[in-house]
Amino acid sequence: MTSRATQRSLFLYPFLLTVLLYVLAGCVTSRKPRAAPPAPLTARSDYAGSQACAGCHAEESSGFGQTNHALTLHPMTRSALGPKAPPAGPLPGTGCVLEAAGDGYVVRVPSTGEQEILDYALGSGKTGMTYISIENKTTLIEMRRSYFPRLGRWLVTPGQEGQEKDPNHIGHDDGNERICIQCHAVTIPADSLRTDPKFMGVGCEACHGPGAAHVASLSVGKLDSSMEKLNGANGERINMLCGRCHRTVEDVLAKPVFDQKTDRFPVYGLASSRCFQASGAQLTCITCHDPHRNARTDPHYYVAICISCHSSSHSNPTVPASSGSAKETPAVRGRVCPVNPRSGCIECHMPRHRVFTDTSIPTAMADHRIRVHKQ
Repeated sequence: MTSRATQRSLFLYPFLLTVLLYVLAGCVTSRKPRAAPPAPLTARSDYAGSQACAGCHAEESSGFGQTNHALTLHPMTRSALGPKAPPAGPLPGTGCVLEAAGDGYVVRVPSTGEQEILDYALGSGKTGMTYISIENKTTLIEMRRSYFPRLGRWLVTPGQEGQEKDPNHIGHDDGNERICIQCHAVTIPADSLRTDPKFMGVGCEACHGPGAAHVASLSVGKLDSSMEKLNGANGERINMLCGRCHRTVEDVLAKPVFDQKTDRFPVYGLASSRCFQASGAQLTCITCHDPHRNARTDPHYYVAICISCHSSSHSNPTVPASSGSAKETPAVRGRVCPVNPRSGCIECHMPRHRVFTDTSIPTAMADHRIRVHKQ
């Protein structure tokens, strides 16, 4: 197998260098020379990895490894991606070609010979997967096209619309590189965007905090209690925790008004809902979504949660424990729907909308601003 240094080459003639810069801008976001492969990472000592939690927390850990959260970061290899691996070939709308290189992949510009070795795949494959290369440990290069396994299609990577002809466009900058990776991994080193494989994906410690001291304390019979106890956290704390990656209210309000979308940013949408505001901070993301499982798709499941509050048949309505909450908690009584008190809650009050209305990306999400839609 050839080394990374021999895999990338440029024509020697200066006038062709200018051509290279313009062509390459259509598929990757940086053109810096690849450094030598980094040394193996040393795992952070304060994190233990999700496997260390499974022995004591079997119920929460069972099946979690196959959830979309846990699978949101992969090595960019065919063996790791399995049936979700992208097909090799030309990338639509660019002058680039995706090629297999052993078990991995490279993006190549045939007209110049320039290549980028791809390191990670971001996303579980539920919708799209975006492929990135990391140079010099801290420079992130994001491909201009993302692959949607279920559709078998390449579409423009979100956030890079309209950038195909801009040779100076660079993907994540101003610190966004670390934010990007940190939402797909438990932890990353202070001086690198590469992470230990056991920290890939959103694992236990992404929400519960570093657990090495907690795990180590079990062997000496004195339980370390430094990890935050989330089973008693109120709605504001839980929603803030989810918002670290799904965007907090403050994050969304800092965006342009046209991008303050209650469907694309569910924490912001929920916080804007009267249901949340009148719940006494009891309504949270995990009222409806079990953080240790994939989001349910059965509307009847969610309707039952709505009715647990918006019902006249209960003197003391509760939020079901099966919804993902640590225990049954008293719910604030809500107004009973005068149109349909038993069904149709989600379709009427949380309709699904196209998230990226100005692109061909077909992703749709429920509008988490629960309200009466006049239409």
